[in-house]
Amino acid sequence: MTTTQPTAPAAVLPRPATHVAAGVALLATFGLMFTMWGTPGPAAGSITAEEARSVLGETLAMRDLAMHGTAAALVAFTVALAALWTLARRSLGDGVLPAVLLLGGTMVLLDWWMFGAVTGIPVIVEDLAGVTPEVARGWYALGALQEAFGDIGKAGQTLFLAGVGWTGLTGRFLHRPVAWAALALVPMNLLSLALHAAHLEAASTAFFLAGLYGFTLWLPAAGISVLLRSRAARPGDMG
Repeated sequence: MTTTQPTAPAAVLPRPATHVAAGVALLATFGLMFTMWGTPGPAAGSITAEEARSVLGETLAMRDLAMHGTAAALVAFTVALAALWTLARRSLGDGVLPAVLLLGGTMVLLDWWMFGAVTGIPVIVEDLAGVTPEVARGWYALGALQEAFGDIGKAGQTLFLAGVGWTGLTGRFLHRPVAWAALALVPMNLLSLALHAAHLEAASTAFFLAGLYGFTLWLPAAGISVLLRSRAARPGDMG
């Protein structure tokens, strides 16, 4: 009489294709995020229409890159989010943690969409000299609104990291150090938000940048991890 090694039901086995989609999309998001950096935000205080046109005109090339890079990043992160959410649900079923992962990722996408839209308006219009002074100053001031959306993005990033960290640990679609790294970034982001609410801008900015760089570096680590986990997701090979 022979015995067989018990395996998990096929219905709960994450498909390797889902791992591959998540891994490739996370790596793509990592590369595309750098196109968003460096676009100047609005300076403090009032600004004339000519000054607004000058600043917007001088940064058109940078804004063009940021607009197209952000659009591509939105697609890549949407794929990554959908795949990670699928892996979490297949591992844990419908519950709070997969929902937190999805909510946080959606908030990040909202922040990026706002950034791409605000950044791209002057690029699409091109003829900055032909717009009225009120419109020129209004477009420039939209940068401040986009910065306000940054808090939504930071809160979303915090929820996403918390959700993917815990589901990655319990569902085992991420290596433990990568999952723990996601969870380690959560208090850093929360502290940044708390310091910003308390108007301690210098300290808030320091933790904000630390969280941003941490999240950016976490993306390729997570992408590689989930790709390596794709082999363990094959039926008959759960190691």
